[in-house]
Amino acid sequence: MRKSLFLGATLAVQAYGYSWPWQADVGSLQYTFSPACKASHYTAYETYAKPIDFRTSPLDPLDGPKLNPMNKTAGDQWEFDGIDETGKAGLVIGFYRDPNYAILGTGNFRVSLDLLLTNGTIYSQDHHVAHSIVEECESGVTGTWFTSDEVRYTFEVTNDYKHAKITVRTPRVTGTFEIHSSAPARYPDGTVYPNEHARTAAAPFFYWVQPIPTGRISVDLIVEGTAVQWKGLGGHERLWCAFSWFTLLEGMNVVRSELGPYQLTYLSFKSHILTPGVIYPSAFLSLNGEKIFSATQGTVSTTEDYVILSKKYDGAVTGGLADRATGHVLNLVSPQTGKHWYFEFEHSAVSFEFALGEGSGGSGFAALAKGGELAGEKEKYTGVALVEQLEFPEDSPFFKSNYV
Repeated sequence: MRKSLFLGATLAVQAYGYSWPWQADVGSLQYTFSPACKASHYTAYETYAKPIDFRTSPLDPLDGPKLNPMNKTAGDQWEFDGIDETGKAGLVIGFYRDPNYAILGTGNFRVSLDLLLTNGTIYSQDHHVAHSIVEECESGVTGTWFTSDEVRYTFEVTNDYKHAKITVRTPRVTGTFEIHSSAPARYPDGTVYPNEHARTAAAPFFYWVQPIPTGRISVDLIVEGTAVQWKGLGGHERLWCAFSWFTLLEGMNVVRSELGPYQLTYLSFKSHILTPGVIYPSAFLSLNGEKIFSATQGTVSTTEDYVILSKKYDGAVTGGLADRATGHVLNLVSPQTGKHWYFEFEHSAVSFEFALGEGSGGSGFAALAKGGELAGEKEKYTGVALVEQLEFPEDSPFFKSNYV
């Protein structure tokens, strides 16, 4: 799936049927694409001041670029994460094509990597790189963010969304991790990929799909000379938006977990624009890899399947921001079938955190999970989970609305 990259080659860029406005200025570093692949290549400062191709079709490759070309307001993100099977280690990596993060470094391409080590240390690194190349091929999608051979990050995702591989090559961190899916790719409305009638919008102007809701992750990294190897729960998200996250969202919550035969994901987005304060939840539950429940209703209903997220404050591990939650609880209820699933997540370690002022920001946690179906003899499965909570400040000297 991955194509060769080398010096002295001929640059060949194939657009997506869109009138390509320029050839990227690659200088001495060039790239060759297979004629069978569609390719998207930008350098760090390229943006386009006219209307762009903003992809929202549910049948587009989930990991293909959603913006062609880039403009000054929209963002595209590929995210991969994992928690080890003890709930004591984890990682999150994000690949960004987003001019809204230019204030954090140089240019529009950023890769952030956060590692929770088993001793409780959080090890983080960010790179703003010169090039971002995404190839859509018959077998899958490959993305490469790089400045040189010394700073290069790559993701590879197969088109059946069964497997993802991430390769890191930087001065401080090198190695790979792989995720093998345990649940079907899905959309915000709870339908399974592919579905021509599915909805990719998660909130106004904010789009999200889940190529790998849950999976088995194997990590093999070297961090400043020390081996970091573990296995556990993994997953992969795709998010893209017409304007910045600060413009579109007031907050966000994430849960990813596996417990016994169950695979569970939950995301909710609190809107900031058009429908301010409205929460758009999306819950998805599968049993041995087969969907058994989904819900986008976030309040109690007598007719619709619904999901209720609540927080716990009586545990030992909390973040350093205003929200001092120590855990979360999810209730999934189907009034029509009478089924009710209950899952509880207790934070075991902070895996990442960033402050945005006024006590706001984002916190990620490794968590221990337990629960199952509430019927007859209550199921009591255990597992691990990734939990995230994000809140944006009402005002910020750094992040301003870019809605136009």
